[in-house]
Amino acid sequence: MSFFDNWFAKKGDGDKLSRPILNKILETIRESAIVVGEDTRVVASNRAAYNAFGRRNGALDGKRLSEILRDLNLHEAFRRALSDKKSSDIELEIPLENCKYDVHIAPVEIDDQRSAVGIFYDITQIERLETMRQEFLSNISHELRTPLTSILAFVETLEDGALRDEENNARFLGVIRKNAERMHRLIDDILELSSIESGNVSLDVKPV
Repeated sequence: MSFFDNWFAKKGDGDKLSRPILNKILETIRESAIVVGEDTRVVASNRAAYNAFGRRNGALDGKRLSEILRDLNLHEAFRRALSDKKSSDIELEIPLENCKYDVHIAPVEIDDQRSAVGIFYDITQIERLETMRQEFLSNISHELRTPLTSILAFVETLEDGALRDEENNARFLGVIRKNAERMHRLIDDILELSSIESGNVSLDVKPV
């Protein structure tokens, strides 16, 4: 939780804030932060916001929000904060930069001037990791289904009388064993990846 989050949690939306305190807060948080006035022009922002949105647009302060980010849901959320003093949480996607943000917008008064602040939480990497996880699970499901289908097919063949077929039953059992071992290796890989993800892997370092 950022310093801004703590401040809102303690003070509540719509509380007054002086410009010096605002600047100090902006300097302390890692997330991108943009503060706009009633005319929707940026009155304050931090370095993270410039790095995220200013490289294409130049300095942010003094620009209208629409010059920096063209997203109707974002503009509507800032409008609600300014006119209705209502907080909002939205998801912002910037396709050209392949970035995605969770954004919290809240009303705040700065030196008795009605304003709104937006905190942008970059979830791009989280989304990518989730996509990779889903693709991995999909691939693993397919890899497990293939040997399992083969095992079931040969078991049914043996049950239907092939068990007494001395010429082929040993071969059928060999295929079943081979596919069972394949499934065993896949499950071992899944368990190992799970251990790595949870940080429960210890390295056995030996001299080479």
